Amino acid sequence: MEIIIEKFSEKYLEEIMKLEEKWINEDITYGMIQNSKYNFLHLNKEYFYLGLYKNRVIGYIFCEIVDKNQYSIFPIDATFVNITDFYVAKQYRNNKIGEKLLEKIEMVAKANGINHIFLSTATKDTERVLKFYKRKGYNIWITLLFKNI
Repeated sequence: MEIIIEKFSEKYLEEIMKLEEKWINEDITYGMIQNSKYNFLHLNKEYFYLGLYKNRVIGYIFCEIVDKNQYSIFPIDATFVNITDFYVAKQYRNNKIGEKLLEKIEMVAKANGINHIFLSTATKDTERVLKFYKRKGYNIWITLLFKNI
C-alpha cells in the first residue's frame, strides 16, 4: 500500500470534512465535535498533514504551536507542538499510516527547533491507542478519569 504524506491543501477540504464525519459516526472518541470548514482553513498549515492513498484522503493530523508553556512536564520556556486532531479511517488502520503522519509532525517540529510534543486523547479504545503511542516513544504524564452516574 503506497501512502503519500502531503501538506494540507484546500483541494482536499471536502474529503477531510467527509473523513471527519466518519470519525464522528464511528463513535470512538468521547466528546468529538466536528470542525467547520472555517476551522480547517485557519489552522497552521505547517503542522497539518494528510495521508493519501490513490490520491484520496484516508487520514490526517494537525497541531498547534504552544509558546506559553503551562505544563510542568516541559521546561518553563519551551515551545511545543500540541497534536490537536489525529485520525486514520478505520479500513486503513494497521498499515503504518498513523506512524507516517506522526513521524512527519515530529520531523517538521525538529526542523523548526521544537523538541517537545504534547497530546491528549479522548479515545474509547485506550489500550490500543496507548500501545501505539508507547511504541512511538511517548510517555504517559497524566491520567484523567470520568464516570457518569
